Amino acid sequence: MNKRNVMAASVLALSLLATACGSKDSAGTASSPSTAPSASTAAVATATPKQPVTITVQGQKPDKKEAIEQLNLKIDRFKSAHSNVTIKTDDWEYNPNEIGIKMASNSAPTEFTSYLTEGRALA
Repeated sequence: MNKRNVMAASVLALSLLATACGSKDSAGTASSPSTAPSASTAAVATATPKQPVTITVQGQKPDKKEAIEQLNLKIDRFKSAHSNVTIKTDDWEYNPNEIGIKMASNSAPTEFTSYLTEGRALA
């Protein structure tokens, strides 16, 4: 009997998860998240011009010349593939005492490196 209850709970949880992962399209029917976009949405996406985007990345301190050169090479490769993106570097280093304040004031870099144990605090 216990095995049957566990199986029933598992099936119920799986069906709830599958239902929650679906989304409604404009026709009101559920679609799975893995379906490809329709031709009309793909045409709209390619017809609109790409808007300029600015990304702030965590840079390196001025005394780390080799790390700065490596970062600049990565930025140049990214810019060659994405011409509408402007990348600014910020030499701020991650500090667990400052990240909450920076995120609340919307002044944190778009991309930064944090400690592995900080995931829960950042979420």
